[in-house]
Amino acid sequence: MAGDMAGDMAGDMAAGVSCELYCSEVTTICTGVDAQYASEAQCLEFCTNIAVIAMGTEGETSGNTVACRLTHAGLAETSGQKATHCPHAGPTGAGVCGAWCDSYCALVANICTGSNTNYPDEATCQTACTGIPTTGSIGDMSGDTVQCRIQHLNLAVLNPTAHCPHASEDGGGVCVN
Repeated sequence: MAGDMAGDMAGDMAAGVSCELYCSEVTTICTGVDAQYASEAQCLEFCTNIAVIAMGTEGETSGNTVACRLTHAGLAETSGQKATHCPHAGPTGAGVCGAWCDSYCALVANICTGSNTNYPDEATCQTACTGIPTTGSIGDMSGDTVQCRIQHLNLAVLNPTAHCPHASEDGGGVCVN
């Protein structure tokens, strides 16, 4: 499978989709209150090492792909609707470039590993996620929502022992009502 994915990614990059292009665009276009990453370096770390999402095909407007996020970064610039499109271009895809649970489960599988593992496999995560509300906002630090758990996954990159429990199904006492 890894060989197939690498081949697919190489073909996609030739078509104009790459983490480098995506991160350059999203960090240049989505700034200030619409910023999705603290820096281009953080975006590249997310795109190349953490998210493990498909590159996709240039011009995609939906799906959990880098291409979809790149398209929405472009739409944020050309439409002037940054508040609408920048979240779609960000790490979660905001329910447009990937369903909330797809983003959550991909992140939790790659960030909360070893003794910090929250789910034994993707299917278990997806099943658990269907019971977690998606009514929060990107960046929420509390509340029983997928968005809160994703925010704590962002923090878990630097401190998994402290934040992976908050990203678990039960919210670890933080992502709760």
